[in-house]
Amino acid sequence: MYFRNFLAAASFVALVASAALPETQEAYVPGFEKSCVEGCKADGTANENCYGWCPQCDASLSDDCLAEDKI
Repeated sequence: MYFRNFLAAASFVALVASAALPETQEAYVPGFEKSCVEGCKADGTANENCYGWCPQCDASLSDDCLAEDKI
């Protein structure tokens, strides 16, 4: 009985704590150069053409970029 009350209280505290955290809508792969994708968006180019216009991007990250940041 006490364990159920403890579990309910812990769940409520976790819910309130998670609601207080700021929301982030980060669409970029960690370590990925943001200026590449931002530059491609500014030029109006499609994301699949990003690497033709942004040579500073690492080609090995191109699949991650396309999966994480769809225009």
